[in-house]
Amino acid sequence: MIARFHVFLPFDLFITDEEQFGMQGQVSDPALSNAHIVIPTAWGYAERPDPTGTIHEVAFAWLSKVKEPAFSESCLYDTRRTARVNVLAFDFTAEDFDRAKDQLLESGPLIQYAYETVNHFLSRLRVYARLPQVRSLTPTIDPWQVQFLNDSQELLPQEDGKLRMARSGAVNLGVFAFKSDAIKTVSEKWASPEPYIWDQLLLDAYLLWPNIGSSIVTAFAALETFAAWALEIFQSTNHVFSDEGWNWINDRGNWMKDPSVEEQYDVLLSILAAKSLKSETELWTAFKELKSARNSIAHEGIAKLHKVTPVDAAKAKMLIDGAAKIIDWVEALLPEVHRRHNKGFATPVSRRFVTTEQAVHYDFLKESQDAVVPQKLDE
Repeated sequence: MIARFHVFLPFDLFITDEEQFGMQGQVSDPALSNAHIVIPTAWGYAERPDPTGTIHEVAFAWLSKVKEPAFSESCLYDTRRTARVNVLAFDFTAEDFDRAKDQLLESGPLIQYAYETVNHFLSRLRVYARLPQVRSLTPTIDPWQVQFLNDSQELLPQEDGKLRMARSGAVNLGVFAFKSDAIKTVSEKWASPEPYIWDQLLLDAYLLWPNIGSSIVTAFAALETFAAWALEIFQSTNHVFSDEGWNWINDRGNWMKDPSVEEQYDVLLSILAAKSLKSETELWTAFKELKSARNSIAHEGIAKLHKVTPVDAAKAKMLIDGAAKIIDWVEALLPEVHRRHNKGFATPVSRRFVTTEQAVHYDFLKESQDAVVPQKLDE
């Protein structure tokens, strides 16, 4: 039996018209004993979905519109023709796979190992081919499909209680159209000090996500920059310290003696604004986790919480959201003249998709308004 995967890459690549040899190897996961993998088995190209289209088009139309690479002489690499690709196909082969419909397939060993393997492939392709746009993929974010085929590479017949195809992932719908109020505010606040550097860093963190390392480092940079900026405003407003004392606190001639970001949000904020972030348990936990993840990236190159638990894309998003909430909380303590104006004219949107047959097994669909089930598809 063959489990053939297609993943819709969040980036485009160009390949040459020479044969693209696939790697072959034995699967090491004991839950998939005697399985083999070939990656890639094929490359393809599909247009990015139009967010204004129907649910079916936005969710899965790319699968029906995947084309073989179209090689052209308009872009050559070492005299060879190239083609744009953004769909990767790869195969697992075994005597049988667990295809029960009553399971959350993407949390099972097949999908998990498939993504571990494809990320193993992509991470090495990224450095060996020097492709900075390539990043790791996540099954709950990057759209995928698996088809279960027989040895003749035909879709298995329908069987009660068993899947012969599964699809999932999310589609980035961009942002809601902003209202005219936003442009009006640009005009009214033309001479204001906005946009603040820390606010742009926070937006950069959202833009970089789901790249875990870059988004976390940038989110913490936003917190660090914001803390210094906000404390300067509190000091200039309340004059708690003399100018000489304040300069001495912030510049001791050795960066190791200067206040840490944690001390800024705790001790100094308590002195200057009569509030400490530590008094807000949820926000303080978010700060400590973001700091832990950022430090592990700086020192080990991998995002971990407390040097132990790896950070996945979903957790990275929570950490960035935590940074935004921390900034909102401290900003509310500032004089109104220094606060940002009219936040949230446009909101980033992404939606999660699964097939109708799978939907009954996804508890989150019963609770999340952002989860969309398309009309019945051919399964």
